[in-house]
Amino acid sequence: MKFQQSLLDNINTSLITMNETVSIAESVTSGLIQLAFSQMPNAKLFYKGGIITFTLPEKVSLLDINRIQAEENGFETQKMAGTMAVKVAESFGTDWGIASTGYAASGRNSGFKVYSFCSFSYKGW
Repeated sequence: MKFQQSLLDNINTSLITMNETVSIAESVTSGLIQLAFSQMPNAKLFYKGGIITFTLPEKVSLLDINRIQAEENGFETQKMAGTMAVKVAESFGTDWGIASTGYAASGRNSGFKVYSFCSFSYKGW
């Protein structure tokens, strides 16, 4: 997999310069964002780790997502991505949280579409 190097370099330099850290929660991207971060020079200075929660039970148990709210609101939404970003940052004690969720394959629950929601949290927001 080839990533856009200039973007990775910019992220790398910015996080090191600001002395900030990041963690990642992924669903639909299934580790792809974490792979990109792990390939950055000096990643150990800012990238603290991540988690892949592909299904709702894992989101509930590992990210402390409220199952009832997720089921009522549809658990592959922008709101879910935002909650995942905040929760992963809390879990890893990082400044930044990045999350992705959505549908990797078309089906009835996705309205027969493939899509992804991504979200960023910064210091709890």
